[in-house]
Amino acid sequence: MAKFSPPLNGASWANTNVSTTSSPRLNSIYFGNNTFVTVANSGYIFTSTNGTSWIEKTSGTANINGITYGNNIWVAVGDKPNNGNGIIHTSTDNGASWTATTYNWLLKDLSGITYGNGTFVAVGESGTILTSTNGTTWLNKTSGDSTTINGITYGNSTFVAVAASGKILTSTNNGASWEIQTSTTTTTYFPLYDVIYANNTFVTVGNNVIINSPDEGDITDNLNSSAYTIFGGSIMTMRKC
Repeated sequence: MAKFSPPLNGASWANTNVSTTSSPRLNSIYFGNNTFVTVANSGYIFTSTNGTSWIEKTSGTANINGITYGNNIWVAVGDKPNNGNGIIHTSTDNGASWTATTYNWLLKDLSGITYGNGTFVAVGESGTILTSTNGTTWLNKTSGDSTTINGITYGNSTFVAVAASGKILTSTNNGASWEIQTSTTTTTYFPLYDVIYANNTFVTVGNNVIINSPDEGDITDNLNSSAYTIFGGSIMTMRKC
């Protein structure tokens, strides 16, 4: 299995070969508490303090799709096992060991997770949105969308989620309620796959589109105006790290 580690400016990349018991697809990566954590299919988790030397962990569960860190705890989400209930993984020792907690009420796969303003927000299949303040006790929220929500981020006091329907959802009250915003992909139904906030701007990517909300990240104003910039291009994914 190969991971790619960049120099400081990301202009070139070095291929790091990692010896593993399997060769799973790597789905997401996050950096927190001086540690990189990568999650993968078949329940694999990899940790590193330098991005080049990696330690393999196995959760013994299904595919893990998203990972984040906050409030001194790592939280990872993914697919539920066949004919099983949803599982959320947590680690309080910087990824050295993981606890897989099954939630009998969670019947959907989860695709992404983020942390902001003291709150974890996880998203997934059939418009699923979950919130938690500690990573272990979760509340199920109504998103207003029935398709898979693929990506979630936090910035400028706002959670922003993007869906396979092309919809963009925002929450300014820590995920308690969600508003569907207006964008070109809302009417064209082009799927959106991921979203990030940096440099005072939200950027989301999907099927042949890149959409941004400038004006210092004031996403509510810009999603209801003509401030979008849409570019043709290939499918890309971006992860906050």
